[in-house]
Amino acid sequence: MPAVMHGADHIAVKAFIEKKIGFMDIPKLITKTLEKVSNISNPSIEQIIEAEKQCPTNGNGDFIQMISVVITAAGNSTRFGGKIKTPTSIWQESPLVVRTVEQFVQCPKIDEIVVAARKLDFPLYEDLFQQHGLDVALVEGGLERIETIYNGAKATKGSIILTHDGARP
Repeated sequence: MPAVMHGADHIAVKAFIEKKIGFMDIPKLITKTLEKVSNISNPSIEQIIEAEKQCPTNGNGDFIQMISVVITAAGNSTRFGGKIKTPTSIWQESPLVVRTVEQFVQCPKIDEIVVAARKLDFPLYEDLFQQHGLDVALVEGGLERIETIYNGAKATKGSIILTHDGARP
């Protein structure tokens, strides 16, 4: 199952980076994980979660199931002319990034929300999230979207990581 392989790879590489396993242990852990699950065509999120519960995921056999979402908000809004920060544009009486975060807060399967933004915008986002009672982690984004996603993913604890644009609720 590709989702389990991806999750096992993510956790194995993280365990390697944290020096919990050796480099040559990465494929062994992935293989061990894949041997524990059966292939399911077009699995539902519930089936993916159930399959991952059967797998060792952190290099020493312990499994911590968590779904994280990384919301990207570090861009310059160049598609909108760069004059207005798109994530803070108002839509339905709230900034777009707030509406986006609220959508994920309402999803009971999401355990953690990380917003990746420009460091200079942290005070703005901290105020917005506090005003709306939203519990999110802020991390510094990058110069390019892929770098922003990478920085956000590094900051998560999830074995499943979703990404979403902060200006698209």
